[in-house]
Amino acid sequence: RVFLCRREYSSVTAIKDEIEERGGSVALSTVSKALTRMLEDVVIERTDSRIALLQPDVILEKLSQNFQMPALRRTIGVKTTEPIARFFKRANRDSDRPRLVLSGASSQDRYAAGIRSDERIAYCDSIEHLRLCVGRWEESERFADLRIAETSDRTLFFDARIDRSGIAYSSPIQAYLELSAGDKRDREMATDIRESILRDIQ
Repeated sequence: RVFLCRREYSSVTAIKDEIEERGGSVALSTVSKALTRMLEDVVIERTDSRIALLQPDVILEKLSQNFQMPALRRTIGVKTTEPIARFFKRANRDSDRPRLVLSGASSQDRYAAGIRSDERIAYCDSIEHLRLCVGRWEESERFADLRIAETSDRTLFFDARIDRSGIAYSSPIQAYLELSAGDKRDREMATDIRESILRDIQ
């Protein structure tokens, strides 16, 4: 994923640093093993001074083939007494990394044309901690403004994008992967996002 954010790095350490700056966590040895596999697949090229992406479309294809929807510990529906943007600001105010992020599918309108009509979902790492950050809220299954899904999968928070209003969106890569696993209309929107990712990385 990090090569789809930035095409070239000077070292293995630089890749690890970029992953951590974008909200990920990985051991240097894990990065080295992944690079070895990517070299074997001719997805990247490596010299003494640079490590560069050669085939972004292959990376996207491999990510899509291996993608599974995230495992969720529990979900709740929430009614907010304030705008959603302010809810996100309160949720993420005491952390240098977003703790509440819209799912990839719910982030679709940031990256592709069209509107999905289903319920908006946001990932968080701890519903109880989120409740402390946000303050009082009302749980509701029938009239929820937002469905919050608790997960331990930090990949979902990687490269999250926060807009001016304060809403945290999943990365375009996460949006692409989730929509690719959806229905025909979702897959059409995923194609648009895929083209955008490949265009931006050129």
